[in-house]
Amino acid sequence: MSSVEVVFLNLERTSCSQCGIAFAAPLSWVNERRADGKTFYCPNGHHLVFRESTETKLKRQLESKESTERRLRDELAAAERKASRFKCTACSRDFASAPKLLAHTRKAHNAPLRLPKDAGPTATNTDVRSV
Repeated sequence: MSSVEVVFLNLERTSCSQCGIAFAAPLSWVNERRADGKTFYCPNGHHLVFRESTETKLKRQLESKESTERRLRDELAAAERKASRFKCTACSRDFASAPKLLAHTRKAHNAPLRLPKDAGPTATNTDVRSV
């Protein structure tokens, strides 16, 4: 007596873009071809490939734009921190270097100045007074 094995497969129906023949393939295999983009063949031998879906392409573009936006936001924040590094606390004027800020503070405000700890290699966190 012979035995019969029953197998259930989920198939996806598709058609060849060149000859139009309709055929079906196992769903798991079709999903793998969609994911890896490898070439497959229709029953008549035509080369076929699943291109990136519009949804996947749009998701990839969105992720790229979000990544660019994060990078630009970080660069802007760094530039703002750097620009505000030498700011006069009395008049909010910006200076390119610590010595220029010190000279301005002595001349314009005749007041001591405390520089931030990260103000640069020449700056110290001490009071500056005129002699």
